[in-house]
Amino acid sequence: MLKYNFRADVTPSDTEKNEKVEFHVSFEFSEDLSDRLSKGCVNSLVVNRGIHISFVETILKNSLKDKYKIYHNHLSPGLLVFITCVAPEVDFSSQTKENLRKVHGLKPVDMEQIRKKVYQIFKENDEEIKLHVDKLNEYASAMENIKVIDKVKSMVNISKGEGDRSRSFLPNKLRDASSKKRTDCELLIVEGDSAGGIILQARDPKFHALLPLRGVPVNAANLNYENLFDNEEMKDLISTIGLGINEYHDTSNPRYGKVIICADSDPDGANISSLVLGAIAKHMTFLIDEEMVYVAEGPLYQQDGKYIYPSDNIEEKLNRENPFKRFKGLGELNVDDADNCFINKDQRRLLRITRDNIDEALLILISSGHKRKLMVESGIITNPYGV
Repeated sequence: MLKYNFRADVTPSDTEKNEKVEFHVSFEFSEDLSDRLSKGCVNSLVVNRGIHISFVETILKNSLKDKYKIYHNHLSPGLLVFITCVAPEVDFSSQTKENLRKVHGLKPVDMEQIRKKVYQIFKENDEEIKLHVDKLNEYASAMENIKVIDKVKSMVNISKGEGDRSRSFLPNKLRDASSKKRTDCELLIVEGDSAGGIILQARDPKFHALLPLRGVPVNAANLNYENLFDNEEMKDLISTIGLGINEYHDTSNPRYGKVIICADSDPDGANISSLVLGAIAKHMTFLIDEEMVYVAEGPLYQQDGKYIYPSDNIEEKLNRENPFKRFKGLGELNVDDADNCFINKDQRRLLRITRDNIDEALLILISSGHKRKLMVESGIITNPYGV
């Protein structure tokens, strides 16, 4: 157990008297983070609550945050403090003198001398205190995971029943499949109402669920869980799939056997697909490991009753001398086209997403520098200065 002691004399600023207030401070960092203790005395009286304790505890916690770059507020675990205050004029909150309400003239800004003492102790015992800080960070991470898990539990209904999920967990815009054999069901994620409308007509409602997106989704690869859960599109996606996130998931009873992203075969569609895939790769990687994630390739052209896709050698397959149809988006498909390209298992083209190059893909989504590098290497932009 790490134990430190010091004395500091503090001069109240809001008084004409030149009287000092003595602080005798003893604090420890317990190896057991369940230990928490705040005790004190004021002018020989046992007083375990009040500003003498709160002032010093605040300095201790803020000094830890500042010096060791702590970004969470889990600073009380393992902290034991005992503070004796000797002051000429004090006020208590009641006659029982259990709570020190005021030391005449003393304000938090007057406590700089105590802050300096604390920083000096931290400097002299840096390696020991770093060990405690490491424990605090691990504790904070565990608490955040518990918070995340509780939030996920409120968003999804992971159960052991035969594909059952309470309707209250599902977004209103979802058009769900009806089959009880859920592994045969597919979730089609589409962009916008026009694409959703035509695929809704083409689907088999027994096996195909439809989740339309509202515009371009957020870049969830950049989000922590708190911001992720605040985004309606991402919350709907997590709730609909219903298996949880990386920190808390169960794939033994899936709602769908496949999650299929259906987007236009143009740069905007590719952008939307990338953002949805980025969210899954970052926060629901287990779906990829379970071979559940797919992208459906939409057609660019139709000629002589045949579809031509972006992955085809277009100049070889498309005869520009003869009539052909150019699809600008999924909204331009008719029901037969939508069935052939996204529903019919014998005709549609599905690309299964794997972990190959997943780290590099996430880096491109997260880092503007890597995006720029990729565009330079692809010849989209120039880099005349080599920077």
